[in-house]
Amino acid sequence: MTQSPPPGRSNSSKQPERSVSEDCLSDEEETMNILLSLLSSVTLSRSNAMLMMSAVLGSARPSTPSSPIYTSSSPSSSIVQGSLAASSTVVSGPSAAASSRTPALGAASSPLTPALGASAYATVSPITTSSPLFTTALGSLATPAAPPGGNVPNASQAITRTYLGQVYEVPDAGTAGPFYLVTRGRRIGIFAAWQSTSPLVIAVSRAVFTRCPSISAGITAMQNTIEAAFKIQISQPLRSTHAVSLSDPSSVALLRGLVSTADLAYTSHHAAGIFAGHRDQISKSFPKNWLPDTSNFLPFSSSSTSNAIQHPIPILMAEAEEKFRNLLSRQSKSLEHAVAEYKRRYNRNPPKGFDDWWAFAKQHNVKLVDEYDGLVEDLAPFWNLTGQELRRRALQVGRLPSIDLVRIQDGVAINANVEKIWVDTERGHRSLGFRTMMEKFQEKLPDMYFPVNAKAEGRVLVPWEHQNYPNLTEQDSTSEFEVMLREFSPDWSGRGNVWEAWRRTCPADSPARRLFSSRRGPTNENIKVFLGPVAEARDEVTFVEQPDTNLDFCEYPWAHYNQGHFFSDWRTIPILYPVFSPARAQGFSDIRIPSHYYHGQNQYYTYGWDPLNVEPKLVDDMEVPWDDKEDAIFWRGATTGGGNSPPGFAAQYQRHRFLQMSDVRMDANRTIAFADPPSSTNFVSARVSSKQLNDEIMDTAFVSSTGNYPEGEEALREHHRFADSVPLGKHWSYKYLIDLDGMSYSARFMAFLASDSAVIKSTVYREYFTDWIQPWLHYIPLSSSYQEIYNIHAFFSGATQSTLEAANSTSLQLALHERRSEDGDMRLRRIARAGKQWKQTIGRTIDMEAYVYRLCLEYARLWADDRDSMSFTL
Repeated sequence: MTQSPPPGRSNSSKQPERSVSEDCLSDEEETMNILLSLLSSVTLSRSNAMLMMSAVLGSARPSTPSSPIYTSSSPSSSIVQGSLAASSTVVSGPSAAASSRTPALGAASSPLTPALGASAYATVSPITTSSPLFTTALGSLATPAAPPGGNVPNASQAITRTYLGQVYEVPDAGTAGPFYLVTRGRRIGIFAAWQSTSPLVIAVSRAVFTRCPSISAGITAMQNTIEAAFKIQISQPLRSTHAVSLSDPSSVALLRGLVSTADLAYTSHHAAGIFAGHRDQISKSFPKNWLPDTSNFLPFSSSSTSNAIQHPIPILMAEAEEKFRNLLSRQSKSLEHAVAEYKRRYNRNPPKGFDDWWAFAKQHNVKLVDEYDGLVEDLAPFWNLTGQELRRRALQVGRLPSIDLVRIQDGVAINANVEKIWVDTERGHRSLGFRTMMEKFQEKLPDMYFPVNAKAEGRVLVPWEHQNYPNLTEQDSTSEFEVMLREFSPDWSGRGNVWEAWRRTCPADSPARRLFSSRRGPTNENIKVFLGPVAEARDEVTFVEQPDTNLDFCEYPWAHYNQGHFFSDWRTIPILYPVFSPARAQGFSDIRIPSHYYHGQNQYYTYGWDPLNVEPKLVDDMEVPWDDKEDAIFWRGATTGGGNSPPGFAAQYQRHRFLQMSDVRMDANRTIAFADPPSSTNFVSARVSSKQLNDEIMDTAFVSSTGNYPEGEEALREHHRFADSVPLGKHWSYKYLIDLDGMSYSARFMAFLASDSAVIKSTVYREYFTDWIQPWLHYIPLSSSYQEIYNIHAFFSGATQSTLEAANSTSLQLALHERRSEDGDMRLRRIARAGKQWKQTIGRTIDMEAYVYRLCLEYARLWADDRDSMSFTL
């Protein structure tokens, strides 16, 4: 008898190997993708392009009673020729683009401003209202607008519904899917089949739509969106030129990517004045959203003021403290309780040796004894392999370059010598660190092998089909690499890249699997707004609840151009091999372990390093008292962040983007909201020059280059600030330390936390401690766009000289020390202290060892043929 797999997984018998389609697209979708790819390479007017698309799609599918019939719309609702924005949004990407970077909620005009033409698109907004919040009465189902030079489907077969005064369409109950929810397009509602939906959204500026599993799910989502529109209407007073415009569907339907399928729980908290809400909430059944839950507020004109109301950051901090207090309080107090909690979470008994692990944890005062969901998640796919197959794969992958085999033999951890298939010059510092973490309990472990990644980047990318249908693909590795990896090489050598491998981990119907969407260029208008130097006012005053570790590149593939790990030169592994790595980005199947930089001690990555005694001190010799620290944001580092496969994209990697944004030569304006007078609850906003802000609050620079810049080293140094290297202790002179991803995770995070400075962290990686640490309590989370960093500084430190001048504030008459935000400074110091306390109590090296101990027990059970015999029972 074998141990049952985790819930949702099966142990069905192996089926004959079957070929699984890479992209699994319908004929209609494939036709659309090919057509869009062709259109992207030729020069056509928008009207001619739409005519060609209509003609091709019309001939690709015979007309049937359920097929859309294209007819001309009435002149009264036609779109003025040439009125569309220059860059259209196509396929499924627009939902992301519209949600992530739409005009600010406070924008007075519709997304189609008068300069761009008539507002002829249907959107989610009440039809009858006298409120000045509604700039146009859109949403009527009178004859829809036609695309330039084309037609839209006839609505004769659709059923119209009305909810809270808003009219929308739904298909007949017997209509076959797939179904699409459209909340901004030439008509709004739920529509069947992409062929009939595409004319409603293609070439519509900021079109908002998404796929939904059923008609009922679409109706639920539509009603939730309409309800949200009314909630915003009644909660937002008209404010100068920044009144909320519900004719902007992205303001209504998305508010940060919240157009969902079934069970979308959409709420918007009532707020007055400058703050438009506390937090958008997404139901747990719909995890795929562009950005994490946010707290946002709306700026208004530079001369406007708000009613007394609390800034979102104190609310986020209070919630974070409450969450972490609850997390600590619910930890198991006894072995019996820990076993019961394990069985409740994972529906099986703990692994053999769990009692010894419990004794180890209690002996060393480990605080979080139940929080190992990430560990279980990492190992879950290997339940589909037999113990024999897992053992065989561990030995096989150990022969690949930059993979070190750590072996437990007779209770001792050693490095195993295996014959490498390729020449491997990588030194095994990570495997050495992993072995060191096991020294205190290695004698309690059975014999087994751990393949440890010698690189920082993730290595394992298993295609979606292989993840979801493991018994339909090759599972027997007896024939070694010839069958499992075929033509594998250590690097890409111009044959593929990480993105092409990564996008195959996405569902077959996701935008990333569609050729056109997955290769949508980084110069797209929406991308430049989202990740470029020009930000919308709303985005600059939006605070993420956590870093973008769940950022969904499957749904929004264009965003991959701005994350360096998609351009790594090292070839990924397309087979489910057990590889232990220090961090894991979305889509990768590596197994997380603590970084050797965190566990090891040296002058480059350890706070308080004492070179004489070769151990860390509690307080670093270069530490600076809080009141003597510079009130600026400090960063120094190398240009690491991605490879050169394909070349030409280094300028958009995460570190390069931040250095460009924070450069004193940056020619842009920022919307800054601040308390006026200082430490009050009266907030005003102003547009401030980036040059001045960066000169006042930013001290950021590269100190070394790894090459790969598109225009060469000279251009790299021309476009980015370079400075001399500094010792780690130099960082402690500043109140704000920013932590940015490099080739993978940032190895300095633990050292930063141990200091007396506050840490601002932006990352897309999950590490072993991700479930153990609380953003807004132990550190300040920052989105991947970085745009809100100026308002983070403004809240904690108060307005700068240039900000007060831009607002013509009377606070200019105050002395410099009186302009500081006393409450903000106190809160920033509290975060710094909480981070230091977390490092001293939960981020200790012994806590890392407890994590590895628990991981080894779980892995040992998977390693065994009889997994039931490797379970623990009281």
